Amino acid sequence: MRVKLIREASMPAAMAVVRREFGDDALILETRPVRGGGVEVTVAWDDVEDEPAPVSVPVGSLSSAGQPYHAEESIVTSLSLQEWHGFSLPALQSAESPEQEVMMLGQYMCIGSLDLARGAPPLVVCGVPGGGKTLAVTRLATRMVLAGHEPLVVTVDTERSGAFEQLSACMDILRVDLRAVETPEALRALYVREGQRRMMLVDAFGVSPWDAALMGRLVKIQRALQASLAVVHPAGGHVEETCDTLDAFRNIGANHLIVSKTDCTRRMGGIVQASLRGMSLVEVSSGRGVIDGLIPVTPKVLRDVLMDMQKRAPATGQKATALAPKKRLGARGQTLTGRSESMPVGCASLPRSAEVLARHMLAQGRV
Repeated sequence: MRVKLIREASMPAAMAVVRREFGDDALILETRPVRGGGVEVTVAWDDVEDEPAPVSVPVGSLSSAGQPYHAEESIVTSLSLQEWHGFSLPALQSAESPEQEVMMLGQYMCIGSLDLARGAPPLVVCGVPGGGKTLAVTRLATRMVLAGHEPLVVTVDTERSGAFEQLSACMDILRVDLRAVETPEALRALYVREGQRRMMLVDAFGVSPWDAALMGRLVKIQRALQASLAVVHPAGGHVEETCDTLDAFRNIGANHLIVSKTDCTRRMGGIVQASLRGMSLVEVSSGRGVIDGLIPVTPKVLRDVLMDMQKRAPATGQKATALAPKKRLGARGQTLTGRSESMPVGCASLPRSAEVLARHMLAQGRV
């Protein structure tokens, strides 16, 4: 692993350099202002020379449980999108080309967009526990910072252990203001006092759609801010169960759907079916990264994601590359000077803030 110090005039410029030079695999260890203006960002990344040699194994030979896998390539490739993913759109069967499939998806599905501009209504991000709400808020805040905007991030998840610390580690790196609020009344007061001049992103607590009390609290938060309500839900899962869950959120005013964990599943028929029922699909995860980890949905983006998930199915005889487990990463505590200076990093402990961020990213599927 190596680390590097980057100096730029602003945080958006520094984040752009990180994204361009190191990609989504870089870990930002520290950010700090520079006397006289500008910021310094300390970045860590894996040294390619340390990577183990790839080992080729036949995918079709073993399942994840170590047992023989009997999926046949002909079965996978012969299925249509709706047959593979499990949604119902009969009109799609008449499509004779990828372009026509894109057109059909755009015609029948409910696809929208998020308004993250200054002056837009606050956005409350909700969903079931473990669905990826906090990571979605972090990704949206990162997008805004890269665009030169200053969001106000608020968490109302004040009861879950470590929730504030996880989000705080990410916001500290972005140099974004983070507040913790416990009641709808306090949230409203904060919005009146400060939210008018900055876009407010609210990270809500996880809630079961069948818990009337928690759903009622969520409604009070939304009404206190007159906010847009976006539900984050993971891909995969039973189609009807997914639709039932998202219908429950839509019934309390959730008008946007952000899809998480598409890199962990091979089907998302429930997500598509919920959009066909009227839930506005706005963002879809593109992998594990925080930068560019969400992609605004278009009909073409949706078809590409559905196709990629279907192609992810194992086929007998194909080869895959398996890597040995990576070494645990560490960083020294030395101070680096100079924009292009870099040095190898030993196996000492990461700084406390970096440890918290690393645990958060690991828990959310970042690395």
